[in-house]
Amino acid sequence: MKKWIAALLSVCMLFSFPVTVKADGGYHLSVDESSCTVSVLDASGNVVLSTNPNDPVEDEYTSASVLNNLCSQLIVTYYDSKKVDSVVGSYLSSVRNNTFTIKKSENKIRIDYDFSRKNEQFKIPVEYSLNGDRFQVTVLSDEIEEYGDKKIYKIAVVPYLLRGTSTMDGYLLIPDGSGAKIDFSNINPYESTYSSPIYGRNVAETQYYAEGNPSQTYLPVFGADYSDYGILATIDGNAAAGMIEANCVGIESSYANAYSVFVYRIFDTVTIAGNDWRYKEYVADSNVTETEDFSVSYHIVENGGLAALAGKCRDLFVNPKDSPSEVMTAALYAYGLTEQRSSFLGIPYMKTIKATTFDDLDNMLNELSIDGTSLAVMLQDFDKASENETYPSGIKWSSAVGGTRGYD
Repeated sequence: MKKWIAALLSVCMLFSFPVTVKADGGYHLSVDESSCTVSVLDASGNVVLSTNPNDPVEDEYTSASVLNNLCSQLIVTYYDSKKVDSVVGSYLSSVRNNTFTIKKSENKIRIDYDFSRKNEQFKIPVEYSLNGDRFQVTVLSDEIEEYGDKKIYKIAVVPYLLRGTSTMDGYLLIPDGSGAKIDFSNINPYESTYSSPIYGRNVAETQYYAEGNPSQTYLPVFGADYSDYGILATIDGNAAAGMIEANCVGIESSYANAYSVFVYRIFDTVTIAGNDWRYKEYVADSNVTETEDFSVSYHIVENGGLAALAGKCRDLFVNPKDSPSEVMTAALYAYGLTEQRSSFLGIPYMKTIKATTFDDLDNMLNELSIDGTSLAVMLQDFDKASENETYPSGIKWSSAVGGTRGYD
């Protein structure tokens, strides 16, 4: 195994052909066309950001199996036809097989990763762009292709771009509660990975599960401070489909790292009572996939310290310089039919109930209606037949989106 990993790394790191795409605002965008590592360099040629660490090695905290992830720009979780999940990095399944394409334009690099091994078989295009001090990574969701029988669940995006070792000064920053700092010097191999959906969990989908001390992410931001400069990451495309994850040194490798994860398709467990009246959990997937691009911007903050990161965050969210003239004020999910556990003469069964009716929805929309606002409403599991007499005539139905109906 170690010989195989060594051979992998020799291809991953020894042959390096960086190509500069553009100098912009004092920073340069560069790509290594053999490893697909994308970097941002300053005017002196120093690396400020890079998607992957240079020459990672196996050590007491970094196992041989993790080295592929350290070389990857994407780490994909997927399910096979038997609902068995697997995880693979873009280096092992695409870059190492030379099944990727790179396209360069004035200030952008597009890499189409073709996960071409027999076990995967899907394509994920990613666009890297540089605009001044803003380095943006965008997963082109609508162009993702699944040409095998595997279904993508979630995609970790440049998971080792924000990273630090115990020998470095600095820390990671995640927006949990009043803010959490993960110091690079904190070595804790017995800790678990921090993971939280942005904006919290959907209570309607987790009503039967109790959790103690759940993680709460309130803002689509995270970052890193390197003492003399910092990086503030903002999830600025499809944040509602995203999660923020982070590790301290020792959990997965010798690097502390923070990154975003994009949930492409919902996989959940359903509870079904068997012939013995015992409930069993089964994995179920949705046919609905995300089509809105998922993007993360990494803003270079030239001054170090928490105050500098907070100042950059205020500039971006409180006083945005390039805010659009029209923005969506809110999005509302309404759940119609749902199932509830019940029993008859002691025999358990699931009964269907109405969680929300169209009358309820109209009342909510009337309460929320304010001049100059834009509101999107998605209806989940509304039974059109049984609601035939009550649903508003303005509703447009689309069978192309499965159980989710669009309300216009």
